[in-house]
Formats: sequence, structure tokens, C-alpha cells
Amino acid sequence: AVLYNYLALLNISMGQYADSEQIARRALSLGRQAKLNETILARHRVVLANALRQQGIYPEAQSNLEKAIATLKTSNHDKELFATATNNLGALYFWMGNYQQAITILKRGLALRLAIAAGDKENLEKENLENENLDIANSYLDLGCTEFKLGQNAKAKEHLSLALAIRKNKLGDNHPETLNAMANLAALLDASGAAADSQKSLNLLQQVVKSGGKKLDAHHPDLIRYQQEYAEALTNQASRLSTKGQQQQALEAIQQAIKLRETTSKTLGHKDVSYAITLANAATILKRLGK
Repeated sequence: AVLYNYLALLNISMGQYADSEQIARRALSLGRQAKLNETILARHRVVLANALRQQGIYPEAQSNLEKAIATLKTSNHDKELFATATNNLGALYFWMGNYQQAITILKRGLALRLAIAAGDKENLEKENLENENLDIANSYLDLGCTEFKLGQNAKAKEHLSLALAIRKNKLGDNHPETLNAMANLAALLDASGAAADSQKSLNLLQQVVKSGGKKLDAHHPDLIRYQQEYAEALTNQASRLSTKGQQQQALEAIQQAIKLRETTSKTLGHKDVSYAITLANAATILKRLGK
């Protein structure tokens, strides 16, 4: 059961979510057959819920997380897993679009993780933590993404920046989890509309796509998302430049965006509406150039 559980986690990291789901179900089934206690089974439920969430199977993911939390809440043996399950439930509400519920639970999960790291439930201030860890980075990331959706951009920027700093420190600049944090911060910066933020967003996304191409399979969902987000940011940049009359620079940006759209379209096997929007923007810029 333990080996299947680790294999399920590996498949999640590879973007093979359906395979991860089936393997996680096997782990849970074996655990039941072996009559393992509910605390151990809770670990399998958390992994299964993650695989389900990645596929948009939200009700079953929620059920498994709530069962795990109910078990772990009364146990003193695995506080880290209780904090993880709590955070994952908050993240699930985020994906279901219930951002208010998500932020309440995510704050609870972050407080649990800070308390564990501090070794003192009365001391929850992050400034007093000597060793921020990857679990805390995960909480900052999920919380920051939720705050962004709620329009709390200052808090979102703070938490996403903290998540990126911790992941860089612990994992290095090019680790897939670091790249994920970069991409989320870049999305926030691009949405701000400020010229400096937009350029920083483009720089981050360029690094994410370049490093992601070396670290991830071409069909990995994360790499495809990074390419699409970089194309979107380039399209936005081209539109801003064109409005300012900088048509040649705008054309260079939109041409990069088109190349990215072509890459993702080839990988996915189809062209989508975002590709059409990029082409329409390119046509406008070419018209302004008299071409």
C-alpha cells in the first residue's frame, strides 16, 4: 500500500493524473485489506483526492479530504498530514470557484503549518520562523492565488513572492515547483497593468518556458499552461506597445506569441480561441504598419 501510494505521487508529479488515480485507489484498497488504521488510510485518501482534483472530479475529492481531516483532527500522530489535508481542502474550494470558503480554510492550513514549524502554537508569526519549509511555501502559493482571485493583489503578491523565495532557496531556480511559483507570480504581475510589472512578468515567463522545456515532457499539462500564459502575456504586451504607436516592437512580441500558440496547438492536436485572438491582434498590428 505504501509503495502504491508513492507511485501515485510520482505519477501526479509527471502530470499523469488518471494513472495516479487508479494507483491511489489500489493503495487505499490494499490498506483496507490489510486492516490498517484510519490514520494511515487518511494518507492514501489525501493522495487520491489530489489525483481526483487534478482531473476536475471535485465531489469525490472533497469527500476523501473531509474523511481524512475528520480522522486526523483527533490524532496527535500526524500533524503535518492534518495540515496538508486542510490546505488541500482549501485549494479544492479554490478550484471549485468558492474563493471565500477557500481563503478561510487556507488560512487555517497555513496557521497549522506555521505552528508546526515554530514548534509553538502561540508563536505563529512568520518573522520568528528560522526554517520556512516547502509545506509553508505551498500554503503561501495557494493562499496567494486565492487572494488574487478575490482582488487582494497586495497580499497576493506578498504570499506568491514568499512561496517563490522559499522554493528557490530549497529547490533551486529550475525545479518544476519553483517554475510553478514563478508562473503564478507572473500572472499576478501581468494583470497589474504597470509597465515594470509587465516586463518582470514576461521575464519570469520566459524563464519558466525555457526551463520547463528542459525539465518537463512536451505533453505535461504544466508546460502547456506555461506556454499559453507566456503567449497571453506577449499578446498583452504587443497590444500595449501598439496602442503607444510602437508597432515594430509590438509585431516582434506578437510573432513570439504566435510561435508559442503554434507549439501548444501542435502538442494538443487542435487550435483554440486564444490562438485566433492572437492572430487577430497580429492582423491589427500589421494593418497599422501598412502590411
